[in-house]
Amino acid sequence: MTEALLYNRLKSVPNVHWQRIESANTGSGIPDLNGIYFDKDLPFINQGVEFWVELKIGPPRLRPAQVAWHVRAHAQGRRAFILSYRDELYCLYRGKTFKEIDSSHFTPREFPIISTRSLEAITPFLTKTYN
Repeated sequence: MTEALLYNRLKSVPNVHWQRIESANTGSGIPDLNGIYFDKDLPFINQGVEFWVELKIGPPRLRPAQVAWHVRAHAQGRRAFILSYRDELYCLYRGKTFKEIDSSHFTPREFPIISTRSLEAITPFLTKTYN
């Protein structure tokens, strides 16, 4: 599995519009994807929930700039996550839960919010607000 293939799988999740962000012209540490959840059958108040997702294949390890972006995003009240694919499971982590393991990599200090074989199962977790 590659990040490109994971992104293509995510595009099939209903009620989410994904925008791929990753490029050489973006700020350092910005996640790979911006997503907006929408469901025309829900009340208007539940429409347009925005979130950010960093994709990882294998164990989720972040660079210092990525951790810094997630810490700032959390402080600003944004929904920011890391989605890793490993051992045929999709694992969703809150971005603020990463800790330094050496001077150049960080790893989560909490268990994933959810580990599942179904990408559709992660949507409710992307749209919640976490402290």
